[in-house]
Amino acid sequence: MPIGKILCLGDSLTGGMEQDATGFRSYRGALQKLLTDGGYTIDFVGTQSSTPASGGTDPNHDGYGGAYISAAGGPNDSNNISSKLATIAAAHPAVDVIILYVGWNDCYNQKGTITTRYTSLLSSIASTWPSAKLILTTLSPQPGQTSAETGSSIPEYA
Repeated sequence: MPIGKILCLGDSLTGGMEQDATGFRSYRGALQKLLTDGGYTIDFVGTQSSTPASGGTDPNHDGYGGAYISAAGGPNDSNNISSKLATIAAAHPAVDVIILYVGWNDCYNQKGTITTRYTSLLSSIASTWPSAKLILTTLSPQPGQTSAETGSSIPEYA
């Protein structure tokens, strides 16, 4: 069963540090394995490349370590998903599914305007790829904390 082109878009949790056995893993390898085991034909697309360490072989994605939702006067302003959309769309003007996983860096450093910036990013994605299905993820629990602890310690997470 075809699904088509999937753009995994987000921060380091999308990109992962797959080349490093001590680094964290992204969800891409496990997702590819689940879909192909289910009989789906997929192609991850993106301007970045790092082979998933577990479960998959397709290296393409648009995950950026330390990325924010958008520029907002933060410590890493140039590394944000909103400013990368035009470049990504030029390379991949037609995608079928977009999986968006971004927000941890914003929670840690720019709590006040996350909702506004996230809403703006969603609008930009929808206008850039109007026929794509958009899957929004929730943030995983912070390492070393339960989801309840994470939710109570970072208000924007909730």
